Amino acid sequence: MKVSTVQAFKSLASKIHPQLPLTPRESQRLLNALTTSFRQHLDKGHAGLEVEGLTKSENLSNRSHEDVHVGMPESSSVAAATHLETILTNPLLSRIQSRSVVTVSLNGASLSSSKEPQRAPIDAFEDIVAEGAATVQTAAYALQTIKRRLSKLPADAVKPEAMKLGAAAKVLLWLRSSGQIDALDAKQDADLITTLVYLLHMEDQDQAVWIWIRSAVDNIKTQLPVRSRLLYALVRAQLQDRGHAQGDAAIRSFLYAHRMKSNSLAGSFLNKLSLRPAGWAISQKLSEPSDEQTDPSLVNMFLSTLPSWDKHAAFNAAAINIHHPSSPSSAPALKILQQLKQNPKAIHLVPAVRTGETMLLRLAINTAGLLLKEGSHDDAAWVLEFVKERLDGNIQGADRTKATTATTMGHNEPSETESPAPFHALRALLAT
Repeated sequence: MKVSTVQAFKSLASKIHPQLPLTPRESQRLLNALTTSFRQHLDKGHAGLEVEGLTKSENLSNRSHEDVHVGMPESSSVAAATHLETILTNPLLSRIQSRSVVTVSLNGASLSSSKEPQRAPIDAFEDIVAEGAATVQTAAYALQTIKRRLSKLPADAVKPEAMKLGAAAKVLLWLRSSGQIDALDAKQDADLITTLVYLLHMEDQDQAVWIWIRSAVDNIKTQLPVRSRLLYALVRAQLQDRGHAQGDAAIRSFLYAHRMKSNSLAGSFLNKLSLRPAGWAISQKLSEPSDEQTDPSLVNMFLSTLPSWDKHAAFNAAAINIHHPSSPSSAPALKILQQLKQNPKAIHLVPAVRTGETMLLRLAINTAGLLLKEGSHDDAAWVLEFVKERLDGNIQGADRTKATTATTMGHNEPSETESPAPFHALRALLAT
């Protein structure tokens, strides 16, 4: 009866005068009181289960688990303290003295004003999370600061340090728990996504990225580009992973995404996933000379996917075949160059990007180099002549455009056309 009367009085009082939110000090005092009461009631109900060496006056929450001998029965106090410690030491529940301290920390300054040593960016971000003031921008800044610091470490020290910090996993947890993950924009939040995925990869958390990619999309218009950027960021992270099988890991990720897209239902968001950005990143990697030995079977499987997503599959395949790890071939590239020679209007064979002409010249020069290695000197001489003709045309065209631009727009206006300087330098080199 007494308990029900008290509860009724409290209910009536709360209606007449609603309780105000507790201050941090009041919250801590209430928590201490509840903890003490909780332990006392448990000890009364489970008397006799005392651990040797512990007294009631000791603060059990400050005792480490190693202090309790293995095999001895655990008291209710220890069980309660362990459970509460697990909850209360969660980084998302940590508190700070003032927000100004965190702001200073995130800007790389010392925390001497609060009499604390300089803290890691992720610790400062967790403090902001505890205050409820975290934003996507603060998360991005913290991760970018960590990435810059990791880039200064030796290659074999990057992953261990990243895994020790666990910064990316903590930020991803915050994005999910706060609901921010579904509000990310592929363009506006590109820096956060790219840096987050890079650090997740360094923490051996690629699976978390795949779970994110496969997770359902409520708004295809906004969230599908985010999934495509996630895939691109993962492939880039794997290609940038110093000291590891960069090409193999990136190709496996791409092949998995390609298979996932191919096996998805028509009209589903996975079926609409764009593979082109990630595919292009791998194509550029495989089109360059490298000391890394990429698995030839993976390269062949990647080549087989090109027609399904790449409008310039023939061009990119030719560039990759020149540097194929087991069977390099100049034939596909030589065929493209001959088609362009016979029909200059067949420029559709070359990727329609701002640096398309540079890519074509790079392809031709690499082709000539491989032909010389193969002993096909006549074909190599023909390719070099092709390069000279293209260079002469590019130099004349670039010079005319530069003169026209200077006349119509003023000498200080930049031109959108590729600079003729590289063409002049290459032309001089070939003339020697």
